[in-house]
Amino acid sequence: MFDPPKNLSGLDLLTGLTSLGFNLYEDIEYIPPLSSLSAVTKIDIDIYPNVSNPSLVDLTSWMSGMPAVETLNIHGGVVHAKIVKLPKLKTVTIEQMNMNQARMAVDAMKDLPALTTVTVQRCDYTTGLPHLEQLPPVRTLTVEGCENLIELSHLEHLSNLETLTI
Repeated sequence: MFDPPKNLSGLDLLTGLTSLGFNLYEDIEYIPPLSSLSAVTKIDIDIYPNVSNPSLVDLTSWMSGMPAVETLNIHGGVVHAKIVKLPKLKTVTIEQMNMNQARMAVDAMKDLPALTTVTVQRCDYTTGLPHLEQLPPVRTLTVEGCENLIELSHLEHLSNLETLTI
């Protein structure tokens, strides 16, 4: 991962990239739409706690139209929108989020037809994972290091679930 400059215009010209990592911190002002990065299969996003710019945490504003993305890892922060137009997205990991952030991340994963694996790691302030019923295609659900987790509800709605690791 790298600490990018405040304005990331020009990043969309790197059309040969297959993996992309961001450290999103409060000083970043703009991320251009990255739909031209058609070879990217993996995205790692580290969202710092003070990031409040809606255009940065609204993943649809800059991630839409990246057709090859299969893996998305989100560390901390808030995800404000659905993760859309990622038709091949199979694996999502969310890490170090509080209960509200984790709920918003799960909500963001609705309507992803290829999604098969969800991992929730080290979400210490999360006591439950609501809205899991919105992820019926998921076959593998892993919840690790969530020390205060007391409830996993609606698992019966995950009709394709084959592996549950807690």
